[in-house]
Amino acid sequence: MAAEDLAFAMAPPLNAAGRLQDMTIGIQALLTDDEDTARAIAERLDDINRRPGGQRPLGQGLQ
Repeated sequence: MAAEDLAFAMAPPLNAAGRLQDMTIGIQALLTDDEDTARAIAERLDDINRRPGGQRPLGQGLQ
């Protein structure tokens, strides 16, 4: 794995999970030893990352 793989392939979906839902999804992806589990989590992260706009609705999450 090269630095480019991390920066351009893995980081955006991991970041999206933290911004849009729950960062524990990304942590699970990094920590699992099971390939099927990792693949399922990666698909979920990809879905989150591909949402239109890629951002929370204005005001959501602010307190």
